[in-house]
Amino acid sequence: MITMSNCLRAVTDQGCDGTDPNSACSATAVPNGTKVGFAEVPGLPTGTITIGATIRRAGKKRVLPKIDTQAEPTFPNGPQCGPQGTQAQVVVGASGLR
Repeated sequence: MITMSNCLRAVTDQGCDGTDPNSACSATAVPNGTKVGFAEVPGLPTGTITIGATIRRAGKKRVLPKIDTQAEPTFPNGPQCGPQGTQAQVVVGASGLR
């Protein structure tokens, strides 16, 4: 879970509910003047992953429909050094996740 407000400050890892690649992981973010957040998900597999979100604001809860997206390996030291982690991107907007 990432708690969205107008802006994000820091993202706090809340852990995962298991070690299986299909386990759910969550994080919480707080305001700071930007709209960018990051949540580390240890063991994130490459390939198609399903992401869901619940937005809580002013005591109300909105569950957004889940989407599939691609998680891809990263090569921070160049492709000759092999992958050093996996990343996926999701945008939360008025119309949901994309």
